[in-house]
Amino acid sequence: MHEYTSISAVLATTLREYLSASKLALEFRKPSDWGPEAGHCLGFATALLLFCAVDAIGSYHRGSPATFLVEGKPKAIDSADFRHFFVLNSPEYYGQALSHSQIKDLYDDYRSLLAHNATVAVGRAIIFDPDDDQIFPVRDNQMMVNLPAFHNRSISAVENFLRKDLAQTSQVARNMAQKS
Repeated sequence: MHEYTSISAVLATTLREYLSASKLALEFRKPSDWGPEAGHCLGFATALLLFCAVDAIGSYHRGSPATFLVEGKPKAIDSADFRHFFVLNSPEYYGQALSHSQIKDLYDDYRSLLAHNATVAVGRAIIFDPDDDQIFPVRDNQMMVNLPAFHNRSISAVENFLRKDLAQTSQVARNMAQKS
C-alpha cells in the first residue's frame, strides 16, 4: 500500500475506496447458487459502505462551528453518534430534509445494525431502483434506502467534502457513478 503522510490523504483514499467498492457491489450480480438472492446486487455491503462515508463526513464536523438544518433549526454535531448523520441534510452533501427521528432511525436501524450485527431492523428495506433519484424514498409509510441514488449522491458528497473541507479535488468521481 501507499505510504500516507497525512490524515487527509488517508481519508481521501478511504472514502474513494468506499465509493469504488460500493460501485463494484452494485454492479455485482449474485449467481444462481445464492437461491432467491440470485441476480441481486450486494446490497447490504453497498449500504454499509455508503453509511460509513456519511458517518466519516459527519465525524469531521463534530465539534466544528458548522451547523446543519434539522426540522428548520441549525444543529451542531456535538457528539460521536447519530448526530454525524446531520450532514445528510446539508445541500453540499446529500441535500435531504430529514427529521431528527428519521436521521436517528437511519443511524440505528441501518448503519449501526449493519456494522455491528450484519442486519437491518425488521421491516426496513434496502432497494435497488435506478429510475428513482430519491435516496430515502417513503413507500407504505416506511422510509427505505435506494442504493443507486444513495451511491450517486455519495460521490458528489464525498468530493464536495474533500474539496471544501480538505482542499482536494478529484477527477476520479466521473468513473465512480453507477450507471442505470
